[in-house]
Amino acid sequence: MVVFACTACGALMTVKVARVALPDHSSQKYGHDLLPHLLEPGTYAVDPGNGEP
Repeated sequence: MVVFACTACGALMTVKVARVALPDHSSQKYGHDLLPHLLEPGTYAVDPGNGEP
């Protein structure tokens, strides 16, 4: 599990979250319509096209 914190003051910004694979459909775009969420609550993903944190 991971917790994200402020690098300046160390304040916690999230509860514990788990890293998951980026969904295949994450880059799809449908204009201005609302899209369903990509990830379940308590999870995060890293886009390999944007590098590792």
